[in-house]
Amino acid sequence: MFAFCLCDIDSSGENKMSEKGMIVKMISKEKSVAAGTAEAGALGAAKDAVIPANYSINNTKSGHGIMAEEAQTIIDRLHGKTAEVVGRDNAKNGADRFVDGEYIQTKFYNSGKGCAAACFDGENGGMYKYIGPDGQPMPVEVPKDLRDAAVGEMRRRIADGKVPGVTDENRAEDLVRASDLTYEQSVKLCTPFTRESLLYDCASGFVRCAVLFVISAAASLILSLRGGKGTKRAFKNAAKSGGFVFILSYATHIICSQFARTALFKSIQFPPISGEGVFGIILSNIDVCMQTGAGGGYSSIAGAVGRFPKMLKTYLLATVISFVVFGISELARLILRKINAREFGLRISSIVLSKLGAVLFWFAAAAILGYYALLPYALNIAVCAASAAVGAVLARRLIQKNPQKT
Repeated sequence: MFAFCLCDIDSSGENKMSEKGMIVKMISKEKSVAAGTAEAGALGAAKDAVIPANYSINNTKSGHGIMAEEAQTIIDRLHGKTAEVVGRDNAKNGADRFVDGEYIQTKFYNSGKGCAAACFDGENGGMYKYIGPDGQPMPVEVPKDLRDAAVGEMRRRIADGKVPGVTDENRAEDLVRASDLTYEQSVKLCTPFTRESLLYDCASGFVRCAVLFVISAAASLILSLRGGKGTKRAFKNAAKSGGFVFILSYATHIICSQFARTALFKSIQFPPISGEGVFGIILSNIDVCMQTGAGGGYSSIAGAVGRFPKMLKTYLLATVISFVVFGISELARLILRKINAREFGLRISSIVLSKLGAVLFWFAAAAILGYYALLPYALNIAVCAASAAVGAVLARRLIQKNPQKT
């Protein structure tokens, strides 16, 4: 499917024959743009795969709580709420989520009593330990199938005077909130190839891939119009290019995130990485760029050291998938004798250069945004993807048209 779509995208780049000789042409600019924006998608997929990799059932037995935070935040956004995960800074007794101006704690234990009990500090007289900036107890979010038991335990603790400023046991109904997820569903979020993990990956990658669609389609439209192809054909090329990049990037995102949850992913080990000295600074800068270019996120040297091997593994998979898909259409041309072996090599080289140029420009844009002008999520992605498209087209020009005698 990808190969046939790509053949259509590259129709303007077919080689022209003449009686005196043959002009060898690179891939079209439209295809170069598609390769560049797809590479932006591969880099985003690598960053996104870190969360399921960190909290997969093959990596930890307690990651389902954090995966529930991430999934519930997506659900809240789909419901029109302003929601974000804020607990990644590991602040002591800090909130896990911030939803519509309210700080929320999340507890996903395997019993309602355990969820409520985990909110109380055993070293401080058993008092409720999650207090918001306004001095009021933060509400706690628990699996929806365990809420009743959690409310019962919270009532008992309020009666014992363990919740500061709260004496009415009925306040337990407000303090304990039901998530949209059950405990079992939270565990399945951490497990590869389950309905829950697949739905999460579909939801978490959609916005980025939609932005890539817009950037790829817009760039293709501009190039087609400048190439004199006419409005109708230009819009047709734009739709094909954008649609191709969306499908490829979306599929790559899902494949990489599912792979990150597997035992095979965990078994692929890199030598230990140190966050000290110059190498630590380099890793930190790479991490800032990856976080920014993929939409934004919290970065630290310690986090960079832990994330880098996971991002590298998934990026290698993502870029290989992209390269194979782009290469298939050229291989089809070779098999059908639309191009010769030398042209095939030239076009593959053009694809490789386009991808490399895209990576360089993507990182340059991400570095500037990350350190000087961080934008909202979708705009970060758009600016870096547009830069990748520019880098791909410029790098493609390193291979020039070369007339060959027949």
